[in-house]
Amino acid sequence: MAWRFSGSALRRAVTAQRLSRDLGLNAAGVALALDLLEEIETLRTRPDR
Repeated sequence: MAWRFSGSALRRAVTAQRLSRDLGLNAAGVALALDLLEEIETLRTRPDR
């Protein structure tokens, strides 16, 4: 059986790897950065009120 990941999960994993490698973040730092990046994206795509 092969592993299957959604496109968003794969992008998140690649971003996590880059944050760890390029910025030297530990697992907690990567998790926080990913959550903040997701929040920023949500706010950017939200329609104006």
